Amino acid sequence: ETKITLLQQGTAAEVTESSATKKRRACKSTIRKGNALIEANPTAPNRFRVLAIVLQSQRRLLDLDNSAKYRDALFDTCAKLAGAPDNYAKLRLEADFILSEKELSEKKADFKERTKALKGMIERYRNTPAEAKSLMMAYFIAPKLVAFDLKQTVIKTLSERFQGDHDIIEFRRKNARSGLIDVIFTGSYKRADGTRLNFPMDCMGHTTLLYFWSKEAEGVVDRLVEVKAM
Repeated sequence: ETKITLLQQGTAAEVTESSATKKRRACKSTIRKGNALIEANPTAPNRFRVLAIVLQSQRRLLDLDNSAKYRDALFDTCAKLAGAPDNYAKLRLEADFILSEKELSEKKADFKERTKALKGMIERYRNTPAEAKSLMMAYFIAPKLVAFDLKQTVIKTLSERFQGDHDIIEFRRKNARSGLIDVIFTGSYKRADGTRLNFPMDCMGHTTLLYFWSKEAEGVVDRLVEVKAM
């Protein structure tokens, strides 16, 4: 864990260095150290975290120097990361998309084939920690494939399977064409007096007022007194 933390900290120079030469040197250093760490611990369960760090450094290096050598190295890392178990799905997802794009490009796949591959990717990540992320990525890819029905399916799946996920709600709100989206209010919350309320179960059969506010809002205390009086 300590070595992984140090490796991650070392990647900061890949972005902050002033010159492209120094950035390339920083990327190569991270890649070299990461690969050495994996070689020394080839069966460590958390080696996939190291591979994910190496992959990000390889992507930055490729942006600086788009050579066949660096591309091949990146694809090799992706192939290793693609074998990660589902508990590392969030780290594996990007590698899977890169390899899929490589395969589709090599076979000169048309929109229909690419849409089928995208559906397969969504299915692979269903019920994994990366399901939401895979759907959000598919949301942007589907229109480029003229797969508008798939985009609508993605939106529906996000709204149904991640109803109470604040990040997904924010994603939907940000990308919705209108200012309003349907969000089901659900979850378990602790009241000021310590009582735990479960929604929507505890609202059923009762007239209920739910008032949402920001702690930073001006005059919120006076407003809550008014709400209580109501």
